[in-house]
Amino acid sequence: MAETPIVTIALCGFGRAGNMHFKTIRQSYRCKLKYVVDVTSRLEEVRIALRKWNMVDVIVVPSESYKNTVLADKDIQAVIVTTPTWTHEQYVCDALKAGKAVFCEKPIAETIPATKNCYDLAEKVGKPLFCAFNRRFDPAFCNAREKLVKGEIGKVHTIRTISRDSPLPSIEYLKHSGGMFHDSSVHDIDVICWYLGEAPVEVYAQTHTNDPEIKAVNDVDTIAIVMKFPSGIIATVDQSRHSSYGYDQRLEVFGEKGTISVENVHKVPVTTATNDGINYSQYVYSFPTRYAEAYRNELYHFFDVVVDPSVSLRVTQHDILLAVRIADVCIKSQMSKKAESLDAAP
Repeated sequence: MAETPIVTIALCGFGRAGNMHFKTIRQSYRCKLKYVVDVTSRLEEVRIALRKWNMVDVIVVPSESYKNTVLADKDIQAVIVTTPTWTHEQYVCDALKAGKAVFCEKPIAETIPATKNCYDLAEKVGKPLFCAFNRRFDPAFCNAREKLVKGEIGKVHTIRTISRDSPLPSIEYLKHSGGMFHDSSVHDIDVICWYLGEAPVEVYAQTHTNDPEIKAVNDVDTIAIVMKFPSGIIATVDQSRHSSYGYDQRLEVFGEKGTISVENVHKVPVTTATNDGINYSQYVYSFPTRYAEAYRNELYHFFDVVVDPSVSLRVTQHDILLAVRIADVCIKSQMSKKAESLDAAP
């Protein structure tokens, strides 16, 4: 049996998303982490984490030295970008220009034209640019979609998602998140379009802000979206930044022959049934636990693409831009307080 190629990588950003991917990286036989890049104020935190996991050979680099150190290293095949969102575009472009494959947390850039430019650059230099939607790599969501595609419930009438955050993200994070539609709703929008294989023709969205701190940073914490598709299917998205009972992520597809559902994951898969009722353990606390397998699968898929150019990306430029366009239309609908067509997107 042939040996599995090892991809030499740099991790840029060691915050919330960076730590999540670091867990996969440190456990993986598929990659070698050579550099971690972050702002100077966080470098000691990075070094402490590396010492904890006996990874003292990893080189810690301040962000201002990223281009001259990391990108100049011919050993580096790929760069993982998990820095603050407003810095993504520059990290991505610099890495592509240096001939590195790029895995970037969403968004790739802050505007649709800038995102297109990043993908154009990737095509020009012949390197993959991958921005993942994690639910596409989650076993439960994948299995449910397979059943849908096989026609197990016949013609689809409706599809709905419920997404409620646990815990509430920090206000500092929300200040720079790009707003709830682009930070959170895009995941639900993408999974619905992925399941149905079509884009909506009309979108209606309304919001409210229950938390005064979130209102103070000009964001919302409660969202309802209705989307109408060319096939006649109606989709709904129910979202909140607040969930006191754990991380709530559900999906239901209703068709002429029945339903397909993705349910919440419990901390412990044990059910107690007595005369007093039926008891389950709590839902898992947050997204790193709920989607741990998905994050590992998406990173491994990226490695597959890096080592074998014949492997197609499972999330494409079209997928990313479609979700962003629909999120933009949601914002337009929120402001106009009426349904808007997808043509309303820039």
